[in-house]
Amino acid sequence: MPDGFFTIGILVYFGLFSKASGYIVRDELLLRSLVVLGTFCNVTFYAWQSPPLWESFTANAILIAINVFQIGAVVLERTIFSMSNRERHLLGSFETLAPEQFRTLMRSGAKWIEVPVETENVREGHTPNRLYFLEAERSKIMKARQKLCPVDQILQARWWS
Repeated sequence: MPDGFFTIGILVYFGLFSKASGYIVRDELLLRSLVVLGTFCNVTFYAWQSPPLWESFTANAILIAINVFQIGAVVLERTIFSMSNRERHLLGSFETLAPEQFRTLMRSGAKWIEVPVETENVREGHTPNRLYFLEAERSKIMKARQKLCPVDQILQARWWS
């Protein structure tokens, strides 16, 4: 092992700093990346010992593998690759939702349903027990059987005002 400024022991402290930094951050991807870096420093330290500390090396290598797998899962959750065109379109309507939040919402019991023309979704004076997202080219809002305003005009006012 070389003497001087860099000794193998510095890996332990760099690994500690990386893992501690990882546990301070809130973002899961950054946390796991810093923990992998810190654990890699520990694995390198254990491998360079004379004799190598194989038990610690193996245990930490397994933790690295688990974290790398989870990093892949987090990256996939944050992307829209696995979403259908319909889901991407719907996600675009929720400007503040991240893809993983949208997936959580969809897994919580969301259903795509088609209803006949003139279906009443919400009745005035009744609290809806569901969240509705209307995906239609044309729709209307009625009050006391009187057409108030086409929904496309309301959407246009929402987006362009």
